[in-house]
Amino acid sequence: MQKSGGSQNSFNTSGKFLPVHWHSLPFLSTNQVAAILCVSPQTVRTWACYDSGPFKVRPVKPYGRLLWCTKELIRITEYSNTSIQ
Repeated sequence: MQKSGGSQNSFNTSGKFLPVHWHSLPFLSTNQVAAILCVSPQTVRTWACYDSGPFKVRPVKPYGRLLWCTKELIRITEYSNTSIQ
């Protein structure tokens, strides 16, 4: 399993590592997003800093923290699953 790369195929987008209780949360932390996509948390922070990354999802920044919309990440992982197969 690769941890980085330029294509969406190198990320875990199967959703098998997304715990069910995370679906009920409105936002996910950077560490949770990194675990879902099988990349390091620093990679996710870099995507936020440079407005880059494969999915172009923008985090919200309450109190200096990066939080990622759960619905957007679910939408992205579901889209990636259909486009990869």
